[in-house]
Amino acid sequence: MPPTQEQAEINALLEQWDVNHTGNIRITDLRNILRELNPGFTEADLDTIFYHKTSGAESYGCFLDWLYDNDTISKSIRELAKLVGRSGVSRLMLKSNNSGYPELTRWMQSDSPCPKTRLHASDSTDPIQALDLWNINGSKVYSYSGLDVVSKHDQASAVGVLMLDRYAIQERVGDPASPFTWSPYQAFYVIPKGVDFAMCKKVGSQGKDASANLPKETKTICNALCALAAVAADEGKTCLYVTGDCGYYALAVESYVQILKELGWVPKGDAAFCAPSFRVSDKIDVYLCLGTTQMISTPDPSKNIVARMDNCRMFYGTADLRGWYGGETLAELNNLYPSPERMNTILRANEGLLWGTILADSPQREWPKIQRDMINIIVEFSVGSIPFLLGVYVGLHTKITDGDSSTAASRQWANIPKQGRELLNRLENDFGEFKRFIQPIVLECLKKGIEDGIFRKGEKTDVDSLRVDDVKDSEWLATFIYLCGVAKKLPDTESEMWSYFGERYKKAIHELVYFDEADDALPDADGTVILGPRYVEWYCKFNVRLNRTICKKAYDAGKVGHAIDGEKVYLLDCKFIPGFGKQVADGLTVWCFSAFYWWLSYIYAGFVTEVNKQFGNKPMVYHLECTELFNFTDFLHQNGVPVIDNPNYMFLASQSSGRPLRFERYAGTEAPAALMFSNGVWYRDSDIKLRTPEHDGAHFRQHQAVVFPDGIKGLPGDEWEKCIKACCKFKEATMGHGHGQHLYIGSTEIVGKYVGMPREFDPYRLQGAVQYGP
Repeated sequence: MPPTQEQAEINALLEQWDVNHTGNIRITDLRNILRELNPGFTEADLDTIFYHKTSGAESYGCFLDWLYDNDTISKSIRELAKLVGRSGVSRLMLKSNNSGYPELTRWMQSDSPCPKTRLHASDSTDPIQALDLWNINGSKVYSYSGLDVVSKHDQASAVGVLMLDRYAIQERVGDPASPFTWSPYQAFYVIPKGVDFAMCKKVGSQGKDASANLPKETKTICNALCALAAVAADEGKTCLYVTGDCGYYALAVESYVQILKELGWVPKGDAAFCAPSFRVSDKIDVYLCLGTTQMISTPDPSKNIVARMDNCRMFYGTADLRGWYGGETLAELNNLYPSPERMNTILRANEGLLWGTILADSPQREWPKIQRDMINIIVEFSVGSIPFLLGVYVGLHTKITDGDSSTAASRQWANIPKQGRELLNRLENDFGEFKRFIQPIVLECLKKGIEDGIFRKGEKTDVDSLRVDDVKDSEWLATFIYLCGVAKKLPDTESEMWSYFGERYKKAIHELVYFDEADDALPDADGTVILGPRYVEWYCKFNVRLNRTICKKAYDAGKVGHAIDGEKVYLLDCKFIPGFGKQVADGLTVWCFSAFYWWLSYIYAGFVTEVNKQFGNKPMVYHLECTELFNFTDFLHQNGVPVIDNPNYMFLASQSSGRPLRFERYAGTEAPAALMFSNGVWYRDSDIKLRTPEHDGAHFRQHQAVVFPDGIKGLPGDEWEKCIKACCKFKEATMGHGHGQHLYIGSTEIVGKYVGMPREFDPYRLQGAVQYGP
């Protein structure tokens, strides 16, 4: 609504008072203006309006919102709502006014061949920010060459990574997209033109038939591999290990091999099981270790990893089980999965649950720091934020303080489904209780917003001294939007906005309390809620049923091009593991807080337990498909679990090269700016750097003492003790897992000690075996 003539005159008057054009006016002047506007104002009225402030300055934009208040949503709140749920890139969008890094964007959008070009960060020419770029016949290659300034690269060997088009986020150490994953080896990244996630999955699903059914796209990927080899050779490297930033690339490796041979690559034989090697242009040796899915890229048991397994089962962790299937099989799977909205509610509530227990087990002086970590997670998404907070409430209010303290955690965990149901029933009829609980979280969120320059712009605010009573009426709604997001078109009025949040609150409670567990229902559904141990058991049962019914049927009918048979090789859908799957699926930050490692460990172990419970106990080994999972490998190793991911698959292949890879943890704290992409725009700003091992390790250590207490195995550790582990072999040698062992990748380690009681590698306790030799 346009301002009236009176409002326009007052606007002009206030702008005259704002002589420095800061958006602020001294409070003494604002008080005088109000006295002139309404001589009936008392000093008590003015104290209430200005929160008892008599000095300093106030944003007159907020003042005008109050003065003309007709319950409409202010412009500032509308702008804020557009940014919530944009992940870390939103900071760069604010800083660059959505323009990103124009020179980098133009380069990425160009199809023209380009010799070696160097760009730094958009706001820094520091040598560490150097990014070298090449365009080789449409394939875009880049390398964080500035890292050589602070950590010298190996001169002979390098790593190549097949990336996805139009996708880049601030990756963790362990992910192939992070150059720290490959320390001390230089990483060259290539983007095959037009091959985004959907196309990569489409090519991978065709397996050995990809070159026949999708010839153009498969040739594009092979051209990208050629570009990697050419650039690495030109940069003086003589050995290149190539992997993929998406597990689907590896499923079509047989098709790539045929095309690469036609392009002049000379085969040298497999370096490890299903890991082909080549001599290229008589300059460089190239090893294709695109992913662990290479080992199951055919359903033929004589050619896949099943032929190398002796008395054991293999479990594949995947970011999306349904992505492995199409047609009728996918339709069947979709019919069994609960709706995305309901699964999101359950998932986010369980994420919040463990944060509530962290609060309960920590001194109150540490609560603001814990709440800030929670807020950093929540502000990245909209749908699911209120269920997350409900989970925090349940975790906080189920703490057990009586009886044996050594069993308190296990007793609390066992009691959460029943007591959580009682708490949620109470909250459904008492919003005031939830409001009291959430106020300090909203306050901490306001502090974050002030520090990030979102709230109280131009004001000097002592953030540390802020209390709940200091939050202005106009700030409560804005901060709640910042915290919880808006998953619909913004309403017209503030009262409608608050009503919308009330509806989300009630809906979240209803979806939690009345979640339909369907065919995998556990006993006492009416007296419990699907939180904590009930969620773990239900989700593991659900995954076992998918494997033993639909997945097995598709394999037996010859409808798939891979080895997932629901008998010897299983898929675990990690999409609904708290703190992981949805973050990956929605392009959000995958955090390194210890709480999320706890969840992944428990569900990984619980899935093995459930399979053993239903079909007999057998030794096991885990393979990781999703590249975002590699950050967990060293952690799982310290739990005594044999795990194969892309980095240690490369290590295995390097055993045949005569120059075995020796990955080392990057010891520095300096890091170049991360490449980021959103809505057609590329960003690279020193405000958001690549995450170093020390950076991610600091996140893990923050709550580690509560989540993985020293000297205690913990609930996930106890679950792993039930599982028999298989032996990983390379020819005659036993490949140990655990700290300091063959398969332990030093470069992806973020802390030296992940769990309260790290397991020492003991080959004599292993049963069964998997042979990874060529």
